[in-house]
Amino acid sequence: ADPMTVDQLQSRIGHVFAIYGGAAAVVGKPPAADLPTLSGRNLLRGFEIDETYGRLGLYAVIEYRHDLLDLGGGRLPAASTFERLQGALFAGGGTMSEPSGYGGLFTGERLFAEAGYGLRLHMLAFGLSQYLLALDVAVPLWPDDRTYEVGQADGSTARASRAPLKVVFGITQTY
Repeated sequence: ADPMTVDQLQSRIGHVFAIYGGAAAVVGKPPAADLPTLSGRNLLRGFEIDETYGRLGLYAVIEYRHDLLDLGGGRLPAASTFERLQGALFAGGGTMSEPSGYGGLFTGERLFAEAGYGLRLHMLAFGLSQYLLALDVAVPLWPDDRTYEVGQADGSTARASRAPLKVVFGITQTY
């Protein structure tokens, strides 16, 4: 049999299951701005950054990526091309300790889970660099209490609600 070319191989890759994860930890007494968070476009997309701050955390995400449309390298100005449109069904989860210490890891209020769907536009920019434009819609599944406390000027606290879903846009260079 004849060996396949790279173009033939890429045209046959239409479905990919991707699993990725990570861990974060800090020691000492860092300022709040230096604490790790599980929220981000490549981490858990459905949560606000201040929900998932802590000192020690773990997360994992699974994605089912599938080609929706082959754009055949449609030309744009400056030698750029659109390659393909891809969908990504994802689910993720993680845990983070409390911001004040290492306690609370794996407790109900410090466990986070989400699910969502996204679109990926693969492109070749300026004929040199592969880029990915991503638009994701993520729904937080756990914790199911989507409220949080807000400190008031008079020293009291009030409850506020978080959004039931989050839309995240990102531009990423691929290799």
